[in-house]
Amino acid sequence: MTGRAVQILQTQNNNVTQFDNEALEAVFLREDVRDKRVVVVSISGIFGKGKSFLLNYMLKYLNSQFEKHPLKRHKIVKCLPDEDPGTL
Repeated sequence: MTGRAVQILQTQNNNVTQFDNEALEAVFLREDVRDKRVVVVSISGIFGKGKSFLLNYMLKYLNSQFEKHPLKRHKIVKCLPDEDPGTL
């Protein structure tokens, strides 16, 4: 399985945000995911203020925790592109 970003929120022209139920079902009702705990993290803000840094910092922390407990190891997928100058 390869990780990829899935947009689970849709923003309408009138600035109304709604969940994309089809996208949610496609992700969370998969056989290999449906009984797992899931955390959704969303960070917003203006350009160049550390959003990518914070996301990558959290991923590094999670990776270090899973290395301490190999029986609980899960695959963590880096969600930010390497070419983004704000990423680690």
